[in-house]
Amino acid sequence: MTSTPELPAYRSPLGHQLWVWCEHENRWHYHGAVEGDRAAHCACPCSPLKRTGYVLREVGPLTPEVRRRHRESRGRHACPAPCPVAA
Repeated sequence: MTSTPELPAYRSPLGHQLWVWCEHENRWHYHGAVEGDRAAHCACPCSPLKRTGYVLREVGPLTPEVRRRHRESRGRHACPAPCPVAA
């Protein structure tokens, strides 16, 4: 049985969305501003989140500091080659 991961979500400046960092694709996904179960917005067909989805848990506002921290920690697309999205 695969469990659904819980991911930290950040409220957008206008408050209409929750943003979550996708560690597989190294980019932000965003959803309506309600916590709970979501289908993954991953474009990569290899993303493990495509199978499980995820649970959003709001942890605070999406500040410039939060965005900077994620941008600086950004790695490579985590998909093994060849990946149609990472190319």
